[in-house]
Amino acid sequence: MTKLSIKNTYSDALYWATSPQTYKVKEYHIKRTEEAVLRKLIHYSRSNEKITYSNKIITEHTFIGVETLKKVIPSLHKKGFISIALIKIFDKGEPITRRTINIKWDFIQSVLDEVPAQEEAEQQTAEIDIQIAEPINEVIDAEIHSVDVVETSNITTSNKKSLDFNSRTSTYPIPDVIITNEKLNWLRKLTENPKLTKEDLQLLEPSQIRELFYNDTGIWNIDKSSKENQHLIKSVYRGGSQFSLYNKNQSNDGISLNLKDFDYTLKQRGIEFGQVTPEFYYMIKSNGLLKRPDSIKGVA
Repeated sequence: MTKLSIKNTYSDALYWATSPQTYKVKEYHIKRTEEAVLRKLIHYSRSNEKITYSNKIITEHTFIGVETLKKVIPSLHKKGFISIALIKIFDKGEPITRRTINIKWDFIQSVLDEVPAQEEAEQQTAEIDIQIAEPINEVIDAEIHSVDVVETSNITTSNKKSLDFNSRTSTYPIPDVIITNEKLNWLRKLTENPKLTKEDLQLLEPSQIRELFYNDTGIWNIDKSSKENQHLIKSVYRGGSQFSLYNKNQSNDGISLNLKDFDYTLKQRGIEFGQVTPEFYYMIKSNGLLKRPDSIKGVA
């Protein structure tokens, strides 16, 4: 029987399926374009488990070309994420093929079950980053190089309480999605449509634009090194123990942090990256992070 919880946790399975750790290792590894289509199919399935939308409709919703979609749908089927049923009917003597797509939740659950534990994942990611390091997107580079990154220290026991106040993270206003050049170039690459314009996207409803970038996790995964959440807090990791955090609500606003201490701080606050607000960012910038205890690190 399908586990209902997977319908709420499937994003973790998709992140794993698209990660460098599954590339050429797992048959279910999917490309970003495949992930985008699969997320849209999952979105459709919320209102009707039997998805009957035509390729034309799906391309209008995902900005992916019809020819590309014709390759993506069979690929998702071959890799096990969806099932496809084709029925041939006759309308006024003319044969018409009807297609029904179903999400294979049991398979997605099996993918999720293979996600490694946090410690193991961090070690694998560090090893892969060293082996297949790639230059970050030029647009992102140009944007980040203009920021003065400020080093922050771990907070001490005396000021630890400053992180314990009642946070307004869950109700912090989410800004409207502005289509920047970075977002536009990302979409052009994702949809394989170099002629896509900001005017094309303005035809969409604000809710559709938000879902396009941040989906139901509140996180836009730009590439394997960078991600941005719905509050415009951006994370860039290029290997090692440090990463950079940027507040894109302001210009030239960035800090350098310890990755594991950052994850520990979020865990202690009971939030995920998608919920990190400018308020929380400035609290970290002023006070630093909670230092992860040696007992968690496994250090004697």
